[in-house]
Amino acid sequence: MTGHLKRTTMRDDPEEIVLLRALHDMNIPKFVSDDVHLFLNLLNDLFPNVQYPKVHYEQLNSIIEQILNQQNYILVREQIDKIIQLYETMMTRHSTMIVGPTR
Repeated sequence: MTGHLKRTTMRDDPEEIVLLRALHDMNIPKFVSDDVHLFLNLLNDLFPNVQYPKVHYEQLNSIIEQILNQQNYILVREQIDKIIQLYETMMTRHSTMIVGPTR
């Protein structure tokens, strides 16, 4: 994933930022919420003073919010983040499995 990012969307970014983004995007969606904080602390130790470049999918976010509103759901930032994580996972993996309760 790091090589793909460097060749496509992050050509001009420093390698440590590209690697940080790849590690973040490939792992965060797989963790339960209790482990996310531990992993982020580990990344901070490995990459001190390097900020994770938050990616914003303007069109995708707009569509997600539109559909959630149409279905009369309350917009919850964490829920939208999980939808984005699922999208990113589907873009980087050959298969995807969702496990756990639907709450």
